[in-house]
Amino acid sequence: MLSTALYSYSSYIGARLNRLDPNDTPFYDYSQPRIKSLLLNNYDWILSTYKDGRMRDAVLDNVLKTIICRTPYLGYDEFECPECGDWILIYRHCHSRFCTRCGVKLQRKLAAQAEVMCINKRHRHIVFTIPEQYRELFRSDRKLLDLLFIASRNTLMKVFNKNIFDKAKRKKQKNNKKFCGDKDNIYLMRNYKDINIFGSIATLHTFGRDLKWNPHIHALVPELVYNTKTEKCEDFHHLNFASLRKTWQYEVNRLLKEYYHDSDDTKLKSRINSLINQSYKNYDSGFYVYAKYQGDEFDEDDTINNAKKKNKEFSKNVGACVSYYPRSLIIQEVSSFLA
Repeated sequence: MLSTALYSYSSYIGARLNRLDPNDTPFYDYSQPRIKSLLLNNYDWILSTYKDGRMRDAVLDNVLKTIICRTPYLGYDEFECPECGDWILIYRHCHSRFCTRCGVKLQRKLAAQAEVMCINKRHRHIVFTIPEQYRELFRSDRKLLDLLFIASRNTLMKVFNKNIFDKAKRKKQKNNKKFCGDKDNIYLMRNYKDINIFGSIATLHTFGRDLKWNPHIHALVPELVYNTKTEKCEDFHHLNFASLRKTWQYEVNRLLKEYYHDSDDTKLKSRINSLINQSYKNYDSGFYVYAKYQGDEFDEDDTINNAKKKNKEFSKNVGACVSYYPRSLIIQEVSSFLA
């Protein structure tokens, strides 16, 4: 729905941008071929796109903030030397992720916060993706994006507790409340005892490097688990990639079924079921998950001992991991605008 207040605000700013005097913005040259200049030169098209309902409020708000960042329209602070009387104006920043200047500062801040949260252990960078046939479904209903976080969490829970799940599968107890943990059948093993507890930092990227809609999850996972039975921390290096991909596929499909289970739209439910059934045929190896060992290439089936013998890196330290995951924050906002 069109936000009247935001549209009026954008028109108010636009009227002033049309009369923007480059001499009023000594800290930024709008004549240069940069993102700000691109946005300013196409401001009428941006407003028409928003008015047609093809742009979300949050996107327009970030575009406006970026255009007027470090200009008089956001205010300024004046500093004067008490001795010589010389003075200078410092224009205020927009603090938007979209802004190429403010976004970089936010990226570094998030990386620093994440590094403080991480334990001093080797970490694995895992990327959970969905096939192209699924992407438009997640775009039409953005609430589905939350399911990707839950599916990645459940996938890792199964991988780190494979023996328990295999045993439950043999006893046909995998859908038991003991495993599901809640009435909605979403979070697996939430209240289950004697399991391996893992930690992770997950972030959602909604676009790929080509700026096309491609929602996927980046997860930083330490190669360490806490065994609630022995009450000790244990190293956990080896991941079964085949199991990881198939489990991820199963969890995404299961949660989609749960989400649309009570829907009154029979055509939509039929479409979802058809999409899920087709995915098992087209992706018999599961949905793609990036979790390879870092460093030189070697076979995925190599055990951790073989990796050590080859003297190759099989994971990253904390600093290398956290420096990547917020790197695409600026790209996400830019691609949201361009899509």
